[in-house]
Amino acid sequence: MKIFKLFWNLIYKTPIIWVSILSILVLTSAFAPIITDFDPIRDADFSNVLLPPFYIEGGNTVHILGTDQIGRDIFSRMLYGGRVSLLVAGVAILSGTIIGTILGMISGFKGGIWDEIIMRLVDMWIALPFIMVALVIAIVLGQSWGVMFLLLTLIAWVSFVRPIRGEVLSLREREYIQYATSAGASQLRIIIRHILPNISSTVLVIATMNAGGLVLAESILSFLGVGIPAPTPTWGSLVSDGRGYLEDAWWISTMPGISIFLLVMSLNFCGDWLRDRWDPKLNQL
Repeated sequence: MKIFKLFWNLIYKTPIIWVSILSILVLTSAFAPIITDFDPIRDADFSNVLLPPFYIEGGNTVHILGTDQIGRDIFSRMLYGGRVSLLVAGVAILSGTIIGTILGMISGFKGGIWDEIIMRLVDMWIALPFIMVALVIAIVLGQSWGVMFLLLTLIAWVSFVRPIRGEVLSLREREYIQYATSAGASQLRIIIRHILPNISSTVLVIATMNAGGLVLAESILSFLGVGIPAPTPTWGSLVSDGRGYLEDAWWISTMPGISIFLLVMSLNFCGDWLRDRWDPKLNQL
């Protein structure tokens, strides 16, 4: 009974299940060339079109998750598609974190006209319908990796500015900041040595919470046909490929859809756990 209680506490107090799912998704995508021998683009077998998964009558263990409308292996396309989706979201969250954190620190520390300009810019960008803006940008600039990185970065940076600004507004009134200013420390030194280390946990929590949203945004854009250009597989494009075969070959869209769901949920639960653990306001309750 004690072992069961310890096991329950481990599951309840830590996101071990979601971390495990996230690790499996990331590792299988990273080591896709080792796990599968199929090429996700070139290995089309027209003699095995729309094969069901192995656990359904008519399927086989060669194509464990079945094949698509031109005989490509769904499992290999999911693994390679996961690499693309994770890479794009990872680069976007990194660049968005850097831009949003810098703007948030400038807004909170400098104040005045800088704070007003940055906050109005944030308000204006939040008010814009992102999907419409993304469609216009993709039509004007065309589909490419660079355009996708740009679009997701434009989503990511906004979420950092307000929380970081609030933290910096509080920190700049602390006594050690006043002592550093009196000692002649430059503003850049104060920001790097005293402000940035104290907001690092907040930045990490926001980044983790936003990562799932970026994966979902990339999937939506790929589903709409303005994401990574074909024939490179992504989870969103795989879902789109199967939407015309939902009645007869549901697995084409369902399998990558499940992967998107699990990845987004894992990232959100991990981010929520980090917030509960590191947010001082929640720890005081």
